[in-house]
Amino acid sequence: MIALLGFGCGDDDGDDTTTPTMDMGTPAPDMDTTTPDMDTTTPDMNVVTGSDYERTQEALEDLIGEVCACDTNGFTDAAECVAFQVNPAEVQACEGAAVDAAGADAAATYTCLADAYEAYASCYAAAACDADALDACGETADAAFEACPEIPETVFGDDFITCVQTGVLGGEGSCPEGDASSALGEAVFSGNSLQAGFDFELSCAGDASPDRAFQWTAPEAGAFTFDTDGSSFDTLLAALDTECAGEEVACNDDSDDVGPLRSSFTLLLEEGDTVILVVAGYDYSAYGDFQINISMEELTEPDPMALTRERAALDRADTARCACDMGTFETTDECEAFGDAPATYESCVDTAYTTNYSSAGSPVTCQAELAETYADCVEAAGCDSETIDNCEIAYVFSDECLDPPAAYGEAVSMCADTTITGAAPSVCPENVEGSTATGDAVFSGTTVLGGDDLTLSCGSGGSADRVYQWTATDAGTYVFDTAGSTFDTVLALQDACDGADTACNDDAEGGALGTLSSLTATLTAGQTVFVVVEGYSTTAAGEFQININAM
Repeated sequence: MIALLGFGCGDDDGDDTTTPTMDMGTPAPDMDTTTPDMDTTTPDMNVVTGSDYERTQEALEDLIGEVCACDTNGFTDAAECVAFQVNPAEVQACEGAAVDAAGADAAATYTCLADAYEAYASCYAAAACDADALDACGETADAAFEACPEIPETVFGDDFITCVQTGVLGGEGSCPEGDASSALGEAVFSGNSLQAGFDFELSCAGDASPDRAFQWTAPEAGAFTFDTDGSSFDTLLAALDTECAGEEVACNDDSDDVGPLRSSFTLLLEEGDTVILVVAGYDYSAYGDFQINISMEELTEPDPMALTRERAALDRADTARCACDMGTFETTDECEAFGDAPATYESCVDTAYTTNYSSAGSPVTCQAELAETYADCVEAAGCDSETIDNCEIAYVFSDECLDPPAAYGEAVSMCADTTITGAAPSVCPENVEGSTATGDAVFSGTTVLGGDDLTLSCGSGGSADRVYQWTATDAGTYVFDTAGSTFDTVLALQDACDGADTACNDDAEGGALGTLSSLTATLTAGQTVFVVVEGYSTTAAGEFQININAM
């Protein structure tokens, strides 16, 4: 059974580098277009000497060199910094041939770009890494680039795409490649990805890139980290479940845990679990020498009482927060009880934990330890609201713990379905006779087992809901709110049962109701609306009241 540690997925290849690039506002060619004739001759891999395109590339490389000399941006040295950010020779050859083929249409653009990059590189060198001077260079360069004509669309047309497909991507690759392995250590798998074939569309990829795939099997149960540290290009790394056609279970572009523009993730595996590891580049210009390193991580010692510890810690944190600020609640008891899941749900989750203890014990225990650290942080904050908020941010956004295995997650979801959400009701609205009343608690009850039968335009969905019919007796503007409810609500108005939302609110504006909801609607006399209340998330459910008052 495979579980994944939190990881960055599907990002836009963002990083902290400030290295200029060749992006003049022209989108990267779409490598997913219909493949042109594969018999097309690949252009010579030597860029035409003296061309404006070559001048542009040389000036850009000079500029990148100056930038990396001032700040290596986390790379081993300036040379590695430059190497990662200059297009490889094969891509430059395709681009150079495309520019040359475009002739006069592209000449003016690339002459202008070459001049601008040469001036920018000279300015950067003269600035001697002074931040203010570098900013001034950048502003001057921006103006120069904006004055250049746009790169003609024909430059990155079918001929260029064909060149990249034949000279960079290559034909169909094999999967898996080489011998299967269960080894640990550095460079368990290694090689070069040029012309390896574009065989996998990964969820975190920017564009087509040559990829290679290898089979690896866990030698024992545990947490295993896979990374591409030591590779020579901007990598992607993915894992597929069991076979080459298997479901993607992990995909990472850039990881903070390894060198810049390399990839990493951690999987929780049982002995004998097999994954297909796919290494690729972020786009068609990212390829070269790679290595996949595999290490085994130390796991938290599992505790059978982890869920009890976690709940106790969160209760401590609630008590400390509510003692400092009850928010919109009238008593500390109401404040502390807000958002508590039903006891039947907790009992069901306890059973799921016991059943899946061998695989879920360590990650759930880790989560309990995080909750205890969070509670300690809140209690030590001394009612300083900023400190308390920082405690919560550190807890909520921590990626320290492994995700529990899928079997445990599925069991917990089933708990929510059977003890909180329930089946959808057979009648909508629940008050078939409707109502015209105004005031507090016009509608009240519990959303528990109300069924998740509506999709609202706000909130996160998947929560039990209740629907009521209400008709305005007089024309006017009315306020609908959930003040007095015991959980994080979402409130909506629809024009029919399971109709379109005419209004939807998660948290009332201004924070006056905390995580409760409020919205207004201007209605005509006799106009009917369907009022929907649900929770923000699957476990947000409980006692509610819907208040309706004319403004």
